[in-house]
Amino acid sequence: MKTYKLQAYTLIEALITIVLSSIIVVVSYTLVSTISKQLHILKQENEEELEYNLMNSALLNDFNTAENATFENTFLELHYYNNNIIKYNFKNDNIIRTTKVKTDTFKIKTISYSFEETKSNSSVLKLKLKLFNVSLDANYYANISLSNLINKKYFNED
Repeated sequence: MKTYKLQAYTLIEALITIVLSSIIVVVSYTLVSTISKQLHILKQENEEELEYNLMNSALLNDFNTAENATFENTFLELHYYNNNIIKYNFKNDNIIRTTKVKTDTFKIKTISYSFEETKSNSSVLKLKLKLFNVSLDANYYANISLSNLINKKYFNED
């Protein structure tokens, strides 16, 4: 009787293949998980930076083009010659910008804020913000125009 020898893998060869495959799967899962966490952190930082840049450009533009600014409690009101008023409301978790047409909400944590009018005819808005878990001081300066100052002093115009 002839015996036939079948070509097959031994049990040890099969176990080594399973172990190597398991190691590759675990390493791949760890890499994908780590990359996913890093991308999530990067996305959060980019969103926070975008919010700050949008708020900063809007506030700079509004503050520098306003004819008059008043600050009361948490509200900054910017008045313009065309009778437009832009209001900023500084809250702990966000800054709200309101115009006649729309309302913008900037998701920026505000630690403190103050508004000062100096003797040199300029206004200073001081904000202390929390960005990337770090405290950031932001100061916005606006000079009152000479014509506006003359109108206030001699003609009692506000």
